[in-house]
Amino acid sequence: MDLDLQQAAEKEAQQAAEQQPDNQPSEKPDEPETLQAAMFGGGGEEPPKPEADAPAEDDKPQEPEPDKDGAAAKPDEKAEADDLAEPEGLGEKASARFQALANEVKEYRAKEGDYQQMAETVQEFQRLAQESCNNAEEVTDLFDYAKAVKTGDYDKVEQYLKQQIVQFEAISGRSLTVDLLSQFPDLQQQAQEMTLAPEVAHELAQARWRQQQQQQYAQQSQQAQQAQWQQQQQAAQAEQQRQAEFNQAVQDVNELSMQYAKSDVLWPEFEPKVLAFAKNELSQMPPSQWKFALQTFYNGLKQAANPVRQKVQPLRGGMPAGGAAAPQSLEEAMFGGM
Repeated sequence: MDLDLQQAAEKEAQQAAEQQPDNQPSEKPDEPETLQAAMFGGGGEEPPKPEADAPAEDDKPQEPEPDKDGAAAKPDEKAEADDLAEPEGLGEKASARFQALANEVKEYRAKEGDYQQMAETVQEFQRLAQESCNNAEEVTDLFDYAKAVKTGDYDKVEQYLKQQIVQFEAISGRSLTVDLLSQFPDLQQQAQEMTLAPEVAHELAQARWRQQQQQQYAQQSQQAQQAQWQQQQQAAQAEQQRQAEFNQAVQDVNELSMQYAKSDVLWPEFEPKVLAFAKNELSQMPPSQWKFALQTFYNGLKQAANPVRQKVQPLRGGMPAGGAAAPQSLEEAMFGGM
């Protein structure tokens, strides 16, 4: 008997739990009340940066939901959870194989940017090698020579240059002679006049050459820094201009909506359609086109709501047949429908 009573009590509790969600009021999303809220959402948040080819708001990925610890999940982790989730019904071996493949994919995605950069670097070197008509061995010798110059391996530098000089004389038939003093005529003249020992002249020439290289390097670095600074300034100015255009566009849209609300008695009927248009269409356009697009759409709504009246030619002079049409809005009454 006690067992029956217990089962009956559990059954009633289960029925009450099933009926409880039906009694709770369903939550409905708040409808946007302004054009700005329809385009960028409410909550007092700053509107997103508009772009000419920006995707529609409905197509943008939603913000990740916070986990139990309150930290938001990363977008990459969310995407991996979608396409790397293990299918149901896999056996033990198949599940282990799937997890191994999924881990390999995750590692590849983590290094995908590095792989892309490496591929671009290799392609650039291949292009340079092809344009200079060098094979792989010649390119390797050239890099070894550059490394020897930087590291001070002058024996290897001398060997490479001698090979190049022999090749030059064999191909051109010219004799190549290089003298460092020829780059500094004053030192060369002093060495020829024996007013300066040749060894000292060469040491001074070496010092001057190194100084010139350092100055040239410093000048190039300064020019690169100036170019980078100019690019940053141009980017900052472009961002300020973009933000100013955006703010002006938002102001124009708000003022236009308030004007329609005050001047048109049919605005309550048009407003839901205008809000939908602003949400789905304006957010995809450059800010400079928002006002014109909204005016065009609004004028189309007015034309659809006011069918063209058939004009009847009066038999006699005077007022047209039927009398003057009554204005349909405050704007039409003030400006005569112009």
